[in-house]
Amino acid sequence: MALAIAMIVTVAAGCSGFADEVRADRQQGEGNLEETMETARGLYDSMVEVFEEDTAGVEQAVEESLVVISRYESLEGDRRRRFVGQIVPLRGGIGVRITAEYQVENSQVEGGWEDEPREAVRLEAEPLELSLARSVERRYHSGGD
Repeated sequence: MALAIAMIVTVAAGCSGFADEVRADRQQGEGNLEETMETARGLYDSMVEVFEEDTAGVEQAVEESLVVISRYESLEGDRRRRFVGQIVPLRGGIGVRITAEYQVENSQVEGGWEDEPREAVRLEAEPLELSLARSVERRYHSGGD
């Protein structure tokens, strides 16, 4: 429950303006689904660009599901982090959800890495998630420049 609330706060804060644009599009008639999908693809393209520039790079980008996953980047000690971004429905509009995932090296687990609990990384993760979401929004509104 707390994880869902944190994601909603991150999404809502990083998506100002998008929901209103899409809601207005929906009220105009039939062509709105196409316009909404065009907006979603534009946001996705902006997210790919921002992830390439502001993270360790893009490991996976899946346009069909509007998901972008960054490569892991090394942090202090035996930790690493990656970002997972997705374009999502949001109260009658669309928005950007970005989640930072942290792992700690642990030779006792398969694969050698163990996920850090969200509660343990929340204060570190939320400002970064919000910053990336806002960067995506700015990139989208600037036309990808």
